[in-house]
Amino acid sequence: MNHFSKKICSLLCMFTLALATMPAGAYDATSSNRTMNDIENDMILYLAEHHPDISYGTTEYVEYLTSILVENSDEILSHRSDYDDICTYAGEYLTYVDNMQVEASNEGEILSLDKEIGDKTVSQVKEEAAEQAKVDRQKSEEQSYTPIAYSSSYNRTAAVNYAKKWAKQRNSSFNTYTSDCTNFASQVLNAGGISMRKPSTIPSGTNSTTKYWYSRKRTVASQGGVYSKFDVSTSWINVSGFYSYTSNHGARIISCSSKNSLQNTARIGDIVQLQNSSGTWYHTIIITGGSKGNYTYCGHTTNRLNYPVSSIGNNNKFRIIRY
Repeated sequence: MNHFSKKICSLLCMFTLALATMPAGAYDATSSNRTMNDIENDMILYLAEHHPDISYGTTEYVEYLTSILVENSDEILSHRSDYDDICTYAGEYLTYVDNMQVEASNEGEILSLDKEIGDKTVSQVKEEAAEQAKVDRQKSEEQSYTPIAYSSSYNRTAAVNYAKKWAKQRNSSFNTYTSDCTNFASQVLNAGGISMRKPSTIPSGTNSTTKYWYSRKRTVASQGGVYSKFDVSTSWINVSGFYSYTSNHGARIISCSSKNSLQNTARIGDIVQLQNSSGTWYHTIIITGGSKGNYTYCGHTTNRLNYPVSSIGNNNKFRIIRY
């Protein structure tokens, strides 16, 4: 019996025992005191019943949670009374994976929330997101938009052409990540003429920084042969890190409180980040086609090529990152 099957069996036993001993009316499916672990356990049981082909903690699981938040893709799930809690959990889980950024060679690894995040309640997650929103708002209000020299050279056509070419495949010049949306957006910006910013000495592996923005591929020789290694800044691959870097290096940040606002404000070639109903910024896409009021986009994690913006769920908010 594998890890996933054992966890399901354990949860089923615990769930049955809980129902047998729980006083009538004691369970509140939408309680703000529910923890991320509580919701995660419910999700594992739900998957076992409705999507047995999707295993918890895998790349497919990350793609599934992303499609839930972006497109409300699971109709059965969306009718549950605790769907808002599930969306809160999904945003927290995707942020955790985004911060972890497991390399391609380890994509089969089970990604379990650590104890600190798993013990957070729904209300705590929303409070933290609200505090971060205040910080972002203040930063936006204080920002005097004076683009640095390279931003004026952003070639939207080249950026869009790159996005369309690689939307459903991966460019071997860059690493691939379980949560690949921002890595892809960085590649698109770079293809559009936004230069990388590298330290004089690039550290090996992943460098946690928003001061620099880069991805480097290098060849390493060993007794087993020759293979590729990637050195990358977290600002290149992380949703919040990418926002922090670009907002401090020439990008204009435009907030859109609804999909309709996005459709009427965006331009082809814009980078757009999505925020779920609990206030977590969890995904990055690129506007690649259509026209005002009827745009299409490309993106990774869940691969999307010229996908209609109209398919995005109405419970999302947006920020445009414009060069």
